[in-house]
Amino acid sequence: MAVTIKDIAAKAQVSRATVDRVLHNRGNVNDQVKTKILKAIKDLGYEPNHYAAVLAKSKKVIKIGIIISSVNHQFFTRIKSGIQEVINQRSQHFEYIILENRYNILQQQLTHIKQIAQLNVDGLIITPIKDDLIMEALNDLTIPVVLLTQDLNINNRLTYVGCDYHSNGVIAADLVNHLINGQQLLIVSGPQSMDAYYQRLKGFLSNLDVSIKHHVIEIDNTNEDIIKKYAEYIKDQKPNLIYYMASGIKGLLSEYFKVKDQIKIVAIDESLDVIKALNSDIISVTVTQQPEKQGYKALEYLTNHLLLKTPIEPINYIGNKIKVKHSNFNEKIKEGEN
Repeated sequence: MAVTIKDIAAKAQVSRATVDRVLHNRGNVNDQVKTKILKAIKDLGYEPNHYAAVLAKSKKVIKIGIIISSVNHQFFTRIKSGIQEVINQRSQHFEYIILENRYNILQQQLTHIKQIAQLNVDGLIITPIKDDLIMEALNDLTIPVVLLTQDLNINNRLTYVGCDYHSNGVIAADLVNHLINGQQLLIVSGPQSMDAYYQRLKGFLSNLDVSIKHHVIEIDNTNEDIIKKYAEYIKDQKPNLIYYMASGIKGLLSEYFKVKDQIKIVAIDESLDVIKALNSDIISVTVTQQPEKQGYKALEYLTNHLLLKTPIEPINYIGNKIKVKHSNFNEKIKEGEN
């Protein structure tokens, strides 16, 4: 049975008129009350049934900009595929401008933001680099911005969609605690100057069994750097398990085969390299951020906001998911799915 405004009002213990004001962004509603209503909407799985009607009446083409770091980067390519799912469903009345850049290349991203500023878009989705110049450029825009994978403190931020990295690390530690028994653990992290790696490592260490001896290697996310640093590490030490929370896992796997010891590996995400290693029983388990769902939900939130004026919560975490050899790596997301 479809969820109604009456159902939402009853769950949030407010009037139907107050729910209506929140749903349509009309009038002032106390922040505390608004939060209760938004939670009730999410808990009940409410889906506006007037989307098709609004589309039918709309004569305006809504223009959406998308800036994504998907050039030669498997994780962001998967985010892009989730975005494409929404584009395939909602092509009518929307125009999409997709600008792709290389991961963490500041000047490329700045150039793309300047391009977007000149194209009169109605909203922007971006996988931003955390840098003052990026924040300044985004603040100069007068449109709602959806931040993907990296949260920033900008004035026009509609919402952050992405991973709760601290929780991601805590879950990984649960797995490691079961897979290793007081033996030697090697942790491979990306740059700790980046929030994703800092928060993930912080969460992991907060939940790691205190009896487990561990060593942290920080790499620059390239295959070459992990090959160099791992080769140096195993001259003197032999890990029983590796928690790999960085990019460049292909480099680690090449060194793993040289060592020829049975070392368990706990990975993150579900790149093609990770999936292949899971299928070959080289990686035991991975904790994924569900990248397709991140992309899907980011565009779903923005299109609903621009067309229906749907209220959006300021933070939308996409749940972490544990995947093993026979997990589904080609999941399809349904519209309105949380």
